[in-house]
Amino acid sequence: MSLTPEAYQQRLWGVLEELCSVLADRDLPGVYGFRSSADIGVRTQVGFSAELSLLLVAYTDEIKEHARKNPERCHQLYQELGHASDSFKQISTLFNTASSDAARLAEDIRDIGA
Repeated sequence: MSLTPEAYQQRLWGVLEELCSVLADRDLPGVYGFRSSADIGVRTQVGFSAELSLLLVAYTDEIKEHARKNPERCHQLYQELGHASDSFKQISTLFNTASSDAARLAEDIRDIGA
């Protein structure tokens, strides 16, 4: 069963109702260094990176075992893990900046409402 667009939006934004009303229909700016392509957007890339990070943590032993059984693939695996690491660093920087910006914006909004 698929969700209606409204139900999907409500699930995605959760308790962030006011932010949803301001931001939900806005385009994501493409200035954060993520690949921009018609088929892979920033949301998809960040979501995939989050999923990949969880998989890497959960299956470290399996990855090492795969490398032991396939030593000819170690160089490729090494390069791919380097790319993943770079992507995680990029997202971490983005989130750290967003966290600081959100805290400053919250203070500005508090002052407006005072």
